[in-house]
Amino acid sequence: MDQTQNILTSISIAIAFFLFVTSIVMAFAAFRTVRAQRETIFLTSITEHLFTNYRDYFFPSDKHLEYNDKKIDTLSKARDVFRKNYLEKGKLNTWKEMSEHKNEEVFPNAVSYRTAIQLQRAAVLIVNGFVPLTTTLSIFGDVIADDWLMCAKWVQTYWEDEEKKDNITKSSKTDVEYHRRHAELVSLAAVFWMKKNWKYRNSNLVIKNHYGNIQKAKKRFKKLLKTETLMPSKVRREFKKLSKCPE
Repeated sequence: MDQTQNILTSISIAIAFFLFVTSIVMAFAAFRTVRAQRETIFLTSITEHLFTNYRDYFFPSDKHLEYNDKKIDTLSKARDVFRKNYLEKGKLNTWKEMSEHKNEEVFPNAVSYRTAIQLQRAAVLIVNGFVPLTTTLSIFGDVIADDWLMCAKWVQTYWEDEEKKDNITKSSKTDVEYHRRHAELVSLAAVFWMKKNWKYRNSNLVIKNHYGNIQKAKKRFKKLLKTETLMPSKVRREFKKLSKCPE
């Protein structure tokens, strides 16, 4: 009788243990499923944010631009003007001159100013780890590279004009300019990523027109990266890998 009782007790304990382990496994599986769903929803919403508030950004209704009597009400349309009427016609230097900070409200200047703002806003999300860098570059790599080609001269002359007024803000450690630094960092990452993975002419145009050569571009990239002391370590590793692009 005692032996039978012991067997039944052992079986009960085994069943209870099995149910306990099963409940833990099911709870963990449910947790992972919910987390994956949340991450997917979050990533989808952020990606949509990059589409609507960066790539396809609509200018405010009272700040539409015009080019040859045509309304330019989105950043996408402004890019098309830049590519078709300047870049493809070999007039990049003309665009650069007209986009300088001092030439307020000239079309290239107005577009470059707005592009720099939207690029900076998108770049902040990437640098701080809210949006995966590689995912962003796989979708928008060429767009980001083109945007920096389009607005870098405005940013550079903005820094120069602020310095002349003794109003420039720079890092005390690296001497990197405070404003639009995230935009430049992510843009260089895009240039390196496109150069490594795709045959894309504009990557070389960015390097040649705004840095001189690949070595100077990489040096600037490392300086910008060093400035971002609060960048998550995982994100920093992703950025560092991109500096090893072919020359």
